[in-house]
Amino acid sequence: MMEMYDYIMLLNLLAIVSTTLVSYVYVSQMVMRKGAFFFHTAISLSFIILTWFITTTIWFFLTSKVDGLLYIGGMLFNMMVAIFCSTVFLAYLFVQRAYFIRKYKRTKHTIEKN
Repeated sequence: MMEMYDYIMLLNLLAIVSTTLVSYVYVSQMVMRKGAFFFHTAISLSFIILTWFITTTIWFFLTSKVDGLLYIGGMLFNMMVAIFCSTVFLAYLFVQRAYFIRKYKRTKHTIEKN
């Protein structure tokens, strides 16, 4: 019976990590198209936080009646994964910020010349 909760936790982890990857692709594409770095970063970060909230809520409804320690452990693990993914996401975006903005200016100039 406990193995089911392990797989649910892995699905929660997969949801948070995949949302982080999709958010990175979203920010990189939108900054290169429109140039608003902080706006799209805030939107994508809210997607990651929303995914964390949804996975934690699902975990609460599945485990709160079963075992308190399982509930607390899973909730803390979800929180650690979300904080880690958000930190890596923000750090990588701020490192890539100059590249994105330079690429946006290049594409903007080529569009204006045509």
